[in-house]
Amino acid sequence: MKTKHISILVIIGLLFSFSFQSCDNSFLDETQNLNYTEIPDTLFVTNTTPPFSLDMEFNTDKALNWKLVQYPLWLEVHPKEGSKSANGSSVVEFGVKDSDITLGFGFYTFPLVFDIGNGEMIGYTVALAHLGHPLIQVSRNNISFDNTYNKSFEIRNNNGYGFLAWQISSAPSWIKANKTSGLLDEFTSEEIMLSADVNGLAPGEYKGTVVIQSNAENTPVFNIQVYLQISASAHYGSYRQGVLVDTRFSKTRDEVIVLTKSPNQLLFFKEDINNPQIVELNGVPQCLALSEDESLIAVGYSNSNLTTYDALSRTPLKTYNLGTIPISIELSTNQWLYFIGKRDYWNYLHSINLNSEEIVRAKEGKSGLKTLKKVPGKPLLLSSRPGYSPDGLFLFDISEPGQTDSINLYHMSTYGYWPSDDGERLFTGWKNIYNMPEFTSENSFYVTEPPVIGQLSFSNYQTVDCISSQRSSERIFAVTGFHGSDAFLILKVYNSNTLVQLKSYDMMFVRPDSFTSTWTGRPVAIFPSEDKTNVWLIQKFADYISDETGIWSVTKVDITK
Repeated sequence: MKTKHISILVIIGLLFSFSFQSCDNSFLDETQNLNYTEIPDTLFVTNTTPPFSLDMEFNTDKALNWKLVQYPLWLEVHPKEGSKSANGSSVVEFGVKDSDITLGFGFYTFPLVFDIGNGEMIGYTVALAHLGHPLIQVSRNNISFDNTYNKSFEIRNNNGYGFLAWQISSAPSWIKANKTSGLLDEFTSEEIMLSADVNGLAPGEYKGTVVIQSNAENTPVFNIQVYLQISASAHYGSYRQGVLVDTRFSKTRDEVIVLTKSPNQLLFFKEDINNPQIVELNGVPQCLALSEDESLIAVGYSNSNLTTYDALSRTPLKTYNLGTIPISIELSTNQWLYFIGKRDYWNYLHSINLNSEEIVRAKEGKSGLKTLKKVPGKPLLLSSRPGYSPDGLFLFDISEPGQTDSINLYHMSTYGYWPSDDGERLFTGWKNIYNMPEFTSENSFYVTEPPVIGQLSFSNYQTVDCISSQRSSERIFAVTGFHGSDAFLILKVYNSNTLVQLKSYDMMFVRPDSFTSTWTGRPVAIFPSEDKTNVWLIQKFADYISDETGIWSVTKVDITK
């Protein structure tokens, strides 16, 4: 048989884990036992399905005369007998008499049997969802998405007269729902979460309608108007799988370099952020470095090896064995590479000559020493101990090639630190700005922090996640992320001389499909482009409860608007 018209709800019940009950002949107009061939076609109806018609072929292309011999009493069928030509069909009209259904609410099946002549009978199955006459109540009729890009509403079966079957029959292409259909028992409700998928959407205003259809007597069609405003700063790059290990930026090539594991890759992002150049790595990477002249890349591996690469051709140059797993690495300007490696219970600063392969290790180790950053234009390395209280600021003098034992330590809390691009200033996660400390004498310890020369205004928010500066444009860029169900990012731009805030961008985090509300974006690095029109924002996405991670993105944000 071919369906010409059946209600949209014929049958939502199949989507649920309810079983249809077979009924005996007491519900049929024929009580004798019939032997018939069962056809796999099934006719799905509810107690409120409007009249419809079907082209009945009776499972044969032969000409025949037919007669209806068994059907449910509540099902109107017209005509009850007829004929069809060879390769043809008969049009049969059906209707549901709701008042004649004496069954309780639930799901049932009945036979629909036809005599097609020559002693042959065939039977179809009629599946009835007796859902009663529920009333629907929807908590909202309009939704304006805020910086979370997520909003919820509630659907409620508001009386005790049956099951409420509902489905979202249409919605704008940029709307996603965590559930698109459901079945509600009497006096029950459920919350539906709508998310705005902004990937690929240009800045502007978007409007649309979410249409909910149901078997409700009061409002079988309910419309929710939805509104979305995308600012120019809310452009996000594609999500990428893998664990983000580290990232660097080439100013001369306006190129972001990202190091990942699972898969083990070096990725190079330029104009087209969706199609980076990828270099496959032959090991599990641990850390990344880019030389100040941007000609050399170094990658440290979990097998204690280190490989250098030509930054332009991306080809590997030489592999070294460091004798310990590198935790963090930095390249100096005199063919020496510095790295932190663990021996016994201590982390030591090491150096290796990339020509002779000579390795020098500091005489004393430091517990918890992890990060390592080269101060641009100066023979200084910075380090700290994340997770310690305080994490401290370590200065290593590398004016003598390979030197590892000249240390200044400031007993201070940084919550992350970033040298300025000209090496003259130091920024910390507490929003403080310092003149870059000068190395004083070997192994000096300072119980106080250097003098604070400025502080970034960031409303009442306590810390920032990453900071970058650009001397040529006299700009400072700072980003902070807010975790939880209302996850979003704020990017602020300051004048580097006056520290006056010039611009602020709210950049909403769009949670990938199937990720729960505990997953949120975390800024990892921000790099201003040399043409002063964009900044590159690198984020990783993680569960802020379990710290599970495995997805990240590169974003290019237009800062001219």
